[in-house]
This record gives sequence, C-alpha cells and structure tokens, in this order.
Amino acid sequence: MFGREETLRETVPRYSVDYREKFSDDPEIRWTDRLTLDGTWSGNLFQFYVRVVQKLSADLKLPFQLNTDLFRKGETVVHEAIREALVNALIHADYLGQGGVIIEKFKDRFEFSNPGTLLISFDQLLLGNVSECRNKSLQTMFTMVGAAEKAGSGIDKIRQGWNSQHWRSPMFRERMQPDRVLWILPMISLIPNESLLRLKGRFGTKFQKFTPLEVQALVTADLEGWVDNARMRQITSELATDMTKLLQKLVSIGVLTQDGQGRWTRYRLHAEFDSVHKEIDSVHKEIDSVHKEIDSVHKEIDSVHKDIYKNEIPDIEWNELIKIAESTRQNKRLTHKEMESVLLNLCQKHWLTRRQLGELLGRNDDGLRSRFLTPMVEHGFLRLRYPEKPNRADQAYTKN
Repeated sequence: MFGREETLRETVPRYSVDYREKFSDDPEIRWTDRLTLDGTWSGNLFQFYVRVVQKLSADLKLPFQLNTDLFRKGETVVHEAIREALVNALIHADYLGQGGVIIEKFKDRFEFSNPGTLLISFDQLLLGNVSECRNKSLQTMFTMVGAAEKAGSGIDKIRQGWNSQHWRSPMFRERMQPDRVLWILPMISLIPNESLLRLKGRFGTKFQKFTPLEVQALVTADLEGWVDNARMRQITSELATDMTKLLQKLVSIGVLTQDGQGRWTRYRLHAEFDSVHKEIDSVHKEIDSVHKEIDSVHKEIDSVHKDIYKNEIPDIEWNELIKIAESTRQNKRLTHKEMESVLLNLCQKHWLTRRQLGELLGRNDDGLRSRFLTPMVEHGFLRLRYPEKPNRADQAYTKN
C-alpha cells in the first residue's frame, strides 16, 4: 500500500500496476498516456490510486474536484462508480498471479483488469451486498482513507453510476489460464439510435413485434458482437431461465444463431439479416456509379484525342513529326536548350497539344507544360491557340 518500488519488486516479484490511455485511432500509437513502474515515482498502490483516479475522471463532462482529503468534493455517482471500479481491481487482485493490475481508458469505455479469480459465485455478484475480499488489509486501508465503500457495496455503486447516465450496463468477464477478472464500463447509450436503425433495416416490420427485452438482446448482439445468458442478466434483473427462453425464442424465429452449448452458449445476429452485406452492396453501387462517370469522361477525352490526332494532322505529317522527335525519345538526358529546340521544330507548322507533344517526345505532358511550354510562351517563343483560356484541356501551342 505505501511501499517503495524496489522493495515491492523484491518481496512480490510479479507486482505490477499499469494505467494506459488509448485515444488515438492510429495503430502505430500504442497509448496517448501511461503510468507504470518506471522508477520515477514510488510505485505503491496508494500513489497509483491517487494519480489514476484523476486521470480516469479528467474528461468526464461532469463536475469533479478533489477535496483536501483527496476523495469526495463535487463527486457524482459516475465518479463514485469509477473510483469503486479502480479500488475493486486493486483490493481483489492476486498479486502473486500473472499480468498485474491493468487499467485502460478508451474514448468510449473504461477497462479494469486484475489477476485472480472471483471469490464468490456469479449469482452472488449480481445480487450485490456480498463481498469476499482477497486482500482484506488493503480493503480496510482504502476504506479508512475514504476511497472505498463498505464491503459488498462497490458493485452496486458501479451499476448505479452507469444507470444514472443510461449507459450500457458494466460487463463482467472471468478468464482462466492465466486467471484474470475483467470489468468493462462502456460509455455508450443503453439503446443507441444508430443500433436501432441498423436493426430496423435488418428486420423491417418484424422489428416492431419484439418486446423491450428482446430488443435489448438484439441491440447487445449488434453492439458487442454476441449476447449470452450471463450478459443479459448483467443488463436486466431477469432470471437465468427466463433469459434462456428469450434467447432460444429469438433463435427459433431466425433472428439469432446459436454458438456452443451449455454455459458456453453464445448468440449472434443471423447472417441472413447482416447489415454489413447491405452496406457493401450500397458501396458497390456507388463505385459502379463512379465508374460510369469515369467511363463517360474517358469517352469525352478519347473523342478529343481522335479529333486532335486524326482530323487536324494528316497521318503523313504526323509521321514526319515522329521522325523529328525520334532522337529525343531515345535520349532522356537532353539539355534544356536542346529540348526547346526540338519543341520549336515540332511546333513549326502545327498546333500541338501538350498531350501530343508528350506522345511524340516520350515525356510526361504535365512536366513538359511546367518546365518548357509555359516558360516558352512567356518568353515569346511559342503562342497559345486559346490565349483567353490558358488552362483549357485542349490548349495547343505553335511557334511564334
């Protein structure tokens, strides 16, 4: 609780606490802020708590200010929930386990992860007011400094805080090998409008017939990728048997599909109604539309090219121009004056566009215009066919 990092590492070799802030969408940026054992601070749980609780609450659009006793002034139920989740991870962690305590803050959620397993049943956890703390001395000390509530009330505080904002219910997960407990606190509306719109698009008129609990199950599957009995009981106060019946009903009418059996059963939205396919089809239609527009532009360009190449310059004269430019096509290292001389010879008798000149010389037409044609017009060596509109796509040049 109050030790120094070097002592902690000696007595508890696997001791580790880590705060990570991940706000960037750039995969190259692993985190935008981090606090871990790096030798710049004491590294004990009390200092970790004091620093991290403020970082977690910093961006909430709710009033918050630490009192002289560090904890209570201006605190809302959401701040209480975050504080309880942090303390919960610290006092229930198995510091002899793997991975250490990891606290992560994202744009849309908080994640609290600690080594160890749950010491009470899942049903007891849902009922609340029941606690079996792994580190009772830590719990007592956090309670005495005002950072923790009485035993068993922390989970209730977390739920109350999230319910007050109509956010999706906190998600609990227990993992094995290595043993870890994970709490996810999503800052997402219980039933977001965008999710409802997606589901209405999937199911059409059928969606109007679903009960509120069925809608909640479908929204959960849409937002979180899947839904199961345990997750529905975290969101609602319904019995396990009722949740199983509800989910099986949604499978029977073809809106959910079942993965696994028994306690490992998960349910996903039926692929038949997959909105991703509709979005992909929509994108394909847009791409096809763009391709049609591009084809139309290409046809116009081809038409211009045909007019320029065939109608204005006879084949015999075009072949003569090819001969004049032949040495230039083979030599990519002409001096500036040599290139100007070739251009003047080509434009001696004809109006030639930059595309024609690029074709004849084997050069990029944009580069020809910027490096030679425009300067030669400005210095009076060449003149424009359409001087009033110098940027015309079919602009042509001839010797002045």
